[in-house]
Amino acid sequence: MEETNEKVNYSEVEEEKKEKKKEKKLSKEEKKINELEEKYAALNEKYLYALAEMKDLHKTYEKENAISVKYVTYDLMEELLPIIDVFSLVLESPNVPSEVSAYFKGFELVFNQFKDLMSRHEVSEIVCKVGDKFDHNLHNGVEKVETLNEEENEQICEILQKGYKIGDKVLRPVSVKVYSFKKEEKIEQENLEAKSENSEDKGE
Repeated sequence: MEETNEKVNYSEVEEEKKEKKKEKKLSKEEKKINELEEKYAALNEKYLYALAEMKDLHKTYEKENAISVKYVTYDLMEELLPIIDVFSLVLESPNVPSEVSAYFKGFELVFNQFKDLMSRHEVSEIVCKVGDKFDHNLHNGVEKVETLNEEENEQICEILQKGYKIGDKVLRPVSVKVYSFKKEEKIEQENLEAKSENSEDKGE
């Protein structure tokens, strides 16, 4: 009976040993799996970081390239403006000599090609008319013209040269004359001072 018990106990011990070995083996495999998962996570993080860097570099390159192209276009369009001015002056002139009028069709054709080129590069004329309020962002005030009408103060009284913009950026502002309000008393005072100075000069 005792022998039977000993055998049973021995087999139980063996079973326990086997279970422990299995557990150890499993724990080793689990450890390896955990290590591999950690390595994979680290490598994946590095890959995602490198991918984000590549995307940022690509965006930066595209942005810089677009800016370079825009500046080249800006300079080119700016150089074309004097030519556009000449064509506008000729084609919009009311008094055209007969010897020149024969070339009008050719002028119009070339001018339309220029306008088409400018349109493709988002170049447009700055809309401006007499009576508009002066805007230093769009207009270049060349001369001030005195006015007694306060409502006309800072209003455009004459357009001297057309202005253009490329997209939202001003390529060339509109050259204008601007009204400047002066009170009648101030003008009279200035006139008196001017007369006084003239009298003194004559007396000398």
